[in-house]
Amino acid sequence: MNDTLLRQWTMLACVPRAPRKVDTATLQKHLHERGFPVDQRSIQRDLRKLSGVFPLICDDQHRPHGWSWQREAASSGVPGMDVHTALAFRMADEHLRHMLPEATREYLAPWFAQAQGILANMATNSVASWPKKVRAVPVGQPLVPPVVSSEVLEAVHQALASDRQLHVQYRRRGEAQLREYLAHPLGLVYRDAMPMLVCTLWHYRDPVQLMLHRMEEVQVTADPIDPLKGFDLDAWIAERSFDYRLSEAHIALECVFDAVAAVRVLETPLVASQHTATLPDGRVHLQAAVPDTMQLRHWLRGFGPLVEVLAPTDLRADMADQAARTAARYRASLPAPVDSPS
Repeated sequence: MNDTLLRQWTMLACVPRAPRKVDTATLQKHLHERGFPVDQRSIQRDLRKLSGVFPLICDDQHRPHGWSWQREAASSGVPGMDVHTALAFRMADEHLRHMLPEATREYLAPWFAQAQGILANMATNSVASWPKKVRAVPVGQPLVPPVVSSEVLEAVHQALASDRQLHVQYRRRGEAQLREYLAHPLGLVYRDAMPMLVCTLWHYRDPVQLMLHRMEEVQVTADPIDPLKGFDLDAWIAERSFDYRLSEAHIALECVFDAVAAVRVLETPLVASQHTATLPDGRVHLQAAVPDTMQLRHWLRGFGPLVEVLAPTDLRADMADQAARTAARYRASLPAPVDSPS
């Protein structure tokens, strides 16, 4: 292969999709690392020539100037997308649609479209017909993902990849006023439809989570993060259950499920170490040591009258209070009974 063609091919692979961009100095560094010594003037000349053939754009209005593939440009990766890769993208589009933020779906749209076209033209292929035969049904009420701006998402990704600090303009829940934070990113977690940045703030050492859809403006600084020694994202998620904990210690949960509700905890246990026993009336008695979280209470209340919490006593009292308040609210909204004629 001609060296110039190979160099240009390699260079095109280093150009990101908009709104990200790359300057010629960075491209020169990438090409040098790949064995193509070339000056920036040649890179600039190549890019301008190639932009007449490929959907490349140059941002010369904001510094640093940079080059990008157009956001809506079709994927042109080489080698071409085969049917198995197309199947993976098609299944991701189908089953992750409600879990991916809007900015991520927009970014992946060219690959989704290319995968759709490949599979549509291979209707007789047994692999291509796979998406028609598989469905994923979410547990609970499906929710529309919150809107996360592409600029926020790109800045968070960049800061995580380069271990740089972030200046964040953040709107806390229920507040109209923006707050300024200096964040040291540690990880990005998607919980259902909610992308969250795990980070420390300023000089504090306790990790917190910031919702990306509440970030109004994000700027990546030139300053490196102050790393949290020994931090492990998986361990932190497991320890916190990524929920609001009401106490640090586990609680000894004891409750009784009606038979129809017990199927859920028998087939998908609350914890691996839970103990269950079937009572003479067909109900199921459950005992388990579990984290004391708000999510646990929401989960239990979701069973309504099909579960009775026996212990701990404060949880039983809370469940009883919630049930009484719910019943009182519904009774208050019912029309007054009409006396029947004698």
